[in-house]
Amino acid sequence: SNLKKMVPFAYDEGGNCFLLSLRDKDYGKVYIWLMDEKELAFVSESFDEFINELS
Repeated sequence: SNLKKMVPFAYDEGGNCFLLSLRDKDYGKVYIWLMDEKELAFVSESFDEFINELS
């Protein structure tokens, strides 16, 4: 499945889920699972980058 080896760590107000990849091809990258579209979208290159973008 699309979400195999993906670790959820947060949700937005719309119920979309932020995921950290543990897959070999994109280890450490952050994605968001868009509930309505049932689609995985890229967010940032790393968790640190994701956190830094919040401030």
